[in-house]
Amino acid sequence: MHEEYQSTKHVDFQTIVNTFTQGLRELPTDYVSRVKNFLTEYLGTPHHPVPFGGRIRDLEQLNTWLSTTQTTPYMLLAAPAGRGKSALLLRWCQNLLEQRNLAVAYFPVSIRFRTNLAGVAFPSLVALLASLHGEKVPTDPNLHEDIWRGLFTEYIKRPLPDGRSLLLVLDGIDEAADWSAGPDLFPVDPPPGLRIILSARYLANDQDASAWLKRLGWTRPGLARTLELYPLARTGIASVLMQLAFPLDLLSSRVNIVSELYRLSEGDPLLVRLYVDDLWERGEAAVRFQPEDLHAIRPGLTGYFERWWKDQRLLWSKEAPQREATAQIVLNLLAGALGPLSKKDILSLAPGEMDLQAGELEKHLIPLARFVTGDGVHQGYVFSHPRLANYFLEERLSNEERQEVEQRFLNWGEQTLQALNERTLPPEQASPYIIQYYGAHLERAQAAAPALLALVSNGWRQGWEKLDRANAGFLGDVERAWRAAERENMAAITAGHTLPYLGDEIRCLLSQVSINSVTSNISPRLMLEAVKTNIWTPAQGLASIRLISDLAPRARELVDLAPYVQEPLRSDI
Repeated sequence: MHEEYQSTKHVDFQTIVNTFTQGLRELPTDYVSRVKNFLTEYLGTPHHPVPFGGRIRDLEQLNTWLSTTQTTPYMLLAAPAGRGKSALLLRWCQNLLEQRNLAVAYFPVSIRFRTNLAGVAFPSLVALLASLHGEKVPTDPNLHEDIWRGLFTEYIKRPLPDGRSLLLVLDGIDEAADWSAGPDLFPVDPPPGLRIILSARYLANDQDASAWLKRLGWTRPGLARTLELYPLARTGIASVLMQLAFPLDLLSSRVNIVSELYRLSEGDPLLVRLYVDDLWERGEAAVRFQPEDLHAIRPGLTGYFERWWKDQRLLWSKEAPQREATAQIVLNLLAGALGPLSKKDILSLAPGEMDLQAGELEKHLIPLARFVTGDGVHQGYVFSHPRLANYFLEERLSNEERQEVEQRFLNWGEQTLQALNERTLPPEQASPYIIQYYGAHLERAQAAAPALLALVSNGWRQGWEKLDRANAGFLGDVERAWRAAERENMAAITAGHTLPYLGDEIRCLLSQVSINSVTSNISPRLMLEAVKTNIWTPAQGLASIRLISDLAPRARELVDLAPYVQEPLRSDI
């Protein structure tokens, strides 16, 4: 029954964190905590480990691919959402850490943990690779995304100075918000010693992994292979139960219970975890659980949520219609989001007829705690797994309903932009979410050039500036607006028309030059004075002082800044 049980080599959790965040501390913004939180979600902690089982054959296939000399240099792990790609890759990487001839660079692209923006992913990847080369990462926060991408592609072409082979693991590329992994990102002729493995969920209309191979430009024979991740078998589900503490470990030997869990979950690791969480809440009563208790439930997420809604309606009693409608709206908004949403964000997006207050919102979110993580203040609300977002957005909503959800974000972004430019909204009061993701929402909605060019404004720049001195973010929006104007101008040339956005292209260029010239020569002492006089927030000052390459002056300025940091720095910057 338990031949699928497996354990990984013992590697201290802090060692794992240190290895997979090596170099990230050199960046102006703290991305270490985001990656650490991701690792904790999938690996657990020494006191609360996350069970993992049923993947011995998959681990063996990964090891064979890595150890075979004449193998394809690239690997694609593509599967439906919720199949367990991240858990598998992390456990495999954990096993590899003791190999002295191999350097592992791992990075998760995650909506939940806010690592899916280009301004986070590419600086982080460069920092990881630069640390392996023993080199300093660029410290200018205004470096454009294209510069970081260029540095990334150059680093993966270079052999490591200590002679080790490099394994790059980029997990979850389908969650990228304002960039995409394409043929320009990885070398067509990779150097010896380089191995790259990507994971991605199938997108709409994808029949198999070949669609992602085409997107990546990995179709040349001998360049890449794919690994298909199948659902867990019954033995895999039993191994998960066996790794849990009393009383669920006792259920692992009950074939009828394991069979019912297999039927309901269809071997989907996410559903296995949801049902296991349900059983865990029963405490010792789980031992008395009978398969008959599960017979009436349909398999899959649809069956799970049918039962969940039924249970909630009984709990809500007379309030059920209104509570269910509000919960559904909140779930739809979270499904349409490209990152975590705060309480204020949800209230800004919710329809006026809901008339929700912050306290009432908490009441509506409590029943969703199993599927939604965060507190809405220090950590925004987000689905505990991207599969859940995909289910509520793609499987439960019609095309018209999805468009309505997207339009809420677009309207909110347009209103925020207008208020910033008209100075009716102070930049520090603008939602960090909409500042960071409005441009990505516009691109997802395939907005026309004028909507994107509206981002090239002083009000929008000031909104970005309050987010950890993130001029790089504003420059990213300038670049996406520039690309839109360029596309329209090229189409006009092809059609024999005059260029409608030539002046806008020049405006984008001048914006880039102006920002880079203003911020390149700020002294450390002036950075501190900006905080003292409330021109900058302590978070902006900290980010700026971290740019100082000389350790002694940096330490001195940090000591001087400390009295002005009266509370924890915001987690949304």
